[in-house]
Amino acid sequence: MDNEALLKHAAPAPQELGGHAGPSMLTILGFAFLTFDSGMTVYSWNRGLGAASFVGFCFLDLALLFYCRRLYEAAPPGSPRREHLKMTVWLLTTMLTFALFPLMQFWLLTMGKTTEDSVMGSQNHASSGPHPYPPPIP
Repeated sequence: MDNEALLKHAAPAPQELGGHAGPSMLTILGFAFLTFDSGMTVYSWNRGLGAASFVGFCFLDLALLFYCRRLYEAAPPGSPRREHLKMTVWLLTTMLTFALFPLMQFWLLTMGKTTEDSVMGSQNHASSGPHPYPPPIP
């Protein structure tokens, strides 16, 4: 299917239906929690300026990403503004991905080491004699 056929089958935007669609209650609650959590992290920035900067960057990036995505959805299909917003959304998503990648890499390495230790520990217990519980399966 080409883009025109997909646009014909798409649901009409809330602006086309005559009503103003504001953010949903789940979005408002999510941003309220994110704001509180980010504020508490920055408030207790005794961990360092780097941690506070990281949290501030991620919060600002997410807020801009959601705002630009809403503008993108409200822009008419095929307009130059929509194409610019699409590039902006991709750029913000890429920046957030690269910012979070070291944390994801650290988490995966840590979880892998923890799993390896638990498997090796259960093998050592199994070889030392009968054990009433089966070893955990990773």
